Amino acid sequence: MKIRDFIYLDIERVRSFYSQLSEGLPTEQTTGIEHEVDASASVEGNFLFAKGKGGTDARYMRANTETRSLHDYLMELFINKLEEKRLLPRIPSENFDWVDDAFSDGQFVLVQGAIKIIDYKYFATSLGNIPSLYATIQKLASYSPNKNTTKPTNLSTVKADIDKMPIKDLNKFIEQNLLDSIKIRVYPYIHSLNQNFIAIANQQLFRQNPVSLINIYGHIIDANWYCLLQINKGNQHSVANLESDLFPLDIESAMENIFDQITNIGKLIQGVKFPSVGATPIAIFREI
Repeated sequence: MKIRDFIYLDIERVRSFYSQLSEGLPTEQTTGIEHEVDASASVEGNFLFAKGKGGTDARYMRANTETRSLHDYLMELFINKLEEKRLLPRIPSENFDWVDDAFSDGQFVLVQGAIKIIDYKYFATSLGNIPSLYATIQKLASYSPNKNTTKPTNLSTVKADIDKMPIKDLNKFIEQNLLDSIKIRVYPYIHSLNQNFIAIANQQLFRQNPVSLINIYGHIIDANWYCLLQINKGNQHSVANLESDLFPLDIESAMENIFDQITNIGKLIQGVKFPSVGATPIAIFREI
């Protein structure tokens, strides 16, 4: 049996999907249990599921006493159910062609490959610290107990380059648009980097701090980790343009058009354009 070490897990989505795939009815299996199980509990695959009020199965309810082991096993059941129903293509695969029509909105894919993590909050903090970091380096470089030590001569050039950087503008832009976002790029084909998945992750769902992952592995984690993704693929036409042609422009419509333009800016920021494919991350894990 494979052991999965979860780095990221959206358990609420997993619970919802699994209950729907199971049609809301848990399948009970008892194998090799040597202890007595209370009538208000069930056993599946040697794993005990406690019952809530009214006999509700723990796989379909949220409780403060839930442990990660329960979440991990529920994820195992979910993956098995997707594979059983042939709803989980694996990428890369010899039988998978990377064409636009191969992806549909809401589709699940299990992707293995290199993962790039972009934590914008960490980036903004690092960006803001550049001037003070330079000042510290300058002080250290200017101090030397040995008078014969040659001091670096390119510090003035570095300072000039830093002064040219629009640090304040970049920080303001990140704070307004990206501060709580963690972008994930998944590259299943190392020799075809333009074929990749782009996802926005919820920082609260990481089991290991993204900054610590970046410090350990760097921005690109090339350790053949797995990502369970749900594809996001919308229509190519603009509904706003259709509405403006059908209805006279009033104040409310004008405000809506402005909102649409702001939304389009957000789409440009995310930068999802085929052959890149947008997705929502369900889980990130490594197999041991």
